Amino acid sequence: MTLTLHETAPEASLREIVAAVRTFNHETTGLPRGRAFSVEIRDEAGALLGGLAGDLWGNAFHLNALWLREDLRRTGHGSALVRRAEEFARAQGATVAYVETLSFQARPFYEKHGYGVFGTIEEIAPGVEYYFLSKRL
Repeated sequence: MTLTLHETAPEASLREIVAAVRTFNHETTGLPRGRAFSVEIRDEAGALLGGLAGDLWGNAFHLNALWLREDLRRTGHGSALVRRAEEFARAQGATVAYVETLSFQARPFYEKHGYGVFGTIEEIAPGVEYYFLSKRL
């Protein structure tokens, strides 16, 4: 038996570790593997203007990432991405949604959409907090 630390994790190792966790989760809960999805806004040429990456597992929708080009922020496009993702998640049977954000990112945006903080890691970096938010769908 060996114990090895990789300062830069090999992609194959990361895939193997995640697959082992997913197998354990499936064997324990009987639930299938989570399913990733995205909602995107693109221009006429196909360039990404904004998008949301999420996944569904069990009764939950995890909002993994939300990005909108800076000149399109505060125009309603971010809200449209979140609403569309939540509608899709509800249609798939999700009853809860959760997201993480940093203090310099989008906490007020998520709170505006009904998410509430249920946990905080203070000083995850100098002057930066990490927030965990959720809401019922």
